[in-house]
Amino acid sequence: MKTLYRDDYRPSCSALDLCQVTREVLKPIFDDYLSEGYSPREISQLMQSEITILELEAVLE
Repeated sequence: MKTLYRDDYRPSCSALDLCQVTREVLKPIFDDYLSEGYSPREISQLMQSEITILELEAVLE
């Protein structure tokens, strides 16, 4: 399996691209719920939980 980190443990260019794409996708969703008055901490926790589930599903495949 490939890694998103360089030998010095810094993020690679692909890692930085992934971060940018992730932010572009998640920010509008985050902002929508934030504008509805929901807690940023709760929004973040639920989004992170879903990402963890995606990770687990990928590992189990």
